[in-house]
Amino acid sequence: MKRGLWIAGGVAGVAALGAAGLTARYLAKGCSVPPLPPPAADNVRVTLSSFHSGVLGAPVGIAVLEPRDVVPAGARRICFCLPGRGGTARDQALGLYVDRDLAVLLREPDAVPLTLVFVDGGESYWHARRDGEDRLRMLVEEVIRPRLGPGGAFAGRRAGIMGWSMGGYGALLAAALHPELFSAVCGVSAALWQSAPEQQGAVPDAFDDTADFTKHDVFARVSALRGTKVRIDCGTGDPFYRADTAFVAALVADGQHPDATYATGCHNAPFWQARMHDDLAFVSNALR
Repeated sequence: MKRGLWIAGGVAGVAALGAAGLTARYLAKGCSVPPLPPPAADNVRVTLSSFHSGVLGAPVGIAVLEPRDVVPAGARRICFCLPGRGGTARDQALGLYVDRDLAVLLREPDAVPLTLVFVDGGESYWHARRDGEDRLRMLVEEVIRPRLGPGGAFAGRRAGIMGWSMGGYGALLAAALHPELFSAVCGVSAALWQSAPEQQGAVPDAFDDTADFTKHDVFARVSALRGTKVRIDCGTGDPFYRADTAFVAALVADGQHPDATYATGCHNAPFWQARMHDDLAFVSNALR
């Protein structure tokens, strides 16, 4: 791990959303309005760094958001965060002001001292691909297990995992494939499809072919999530709304009790910002 870059109180202008202009456009579309960011975080430390992934043969960016206060080792919890397609750890963590929402959460009574670890998303949809890229293997072997395994800062604990869009799909897949690692999973605007033809007509390169889609279909793995607390958060104007609600229905049919939230909004940063506090609170409570 390279030496981290310490950032105090978030980064102004990382995602210049242009709130006034966006407000008019999203109101016209019936989408969520970008909220004003909370006050600058003074109780959250942000560390940006990178490491060379042996699995990918390339550098991978990391953004760690953690309480500034000294926290007893036994009280600490961790959640791994997956950006959408092409998203970087830095852009997702700072562009959505996650440090500020985490700061607000940490000030609340009985708050769980939560550490968030964002990882570069790439474009390969968080599963092994025909060309050899396997971003999920990188995530599990090089980011998660070193922190949860013997000698890791969170050794002996199950973690949370959450993601947005492609990262929401990746979080659900990771939780289903590795239930021993995760107590909670939160998929926000999760990029799900109910069939290979539907996926191929929408984002043809998300999977190599029908066999690849079938092998990594999270609908076929709902029973693997029985020991994990699941939250799905999706805007009613999101193109993945129908598939996300169907996934929740599949969980319910399997006898599970997912936390499902459907609010006015679309597949965009304003919706994700507006939902951030509640999504973090779900993970925090699930990791108690």
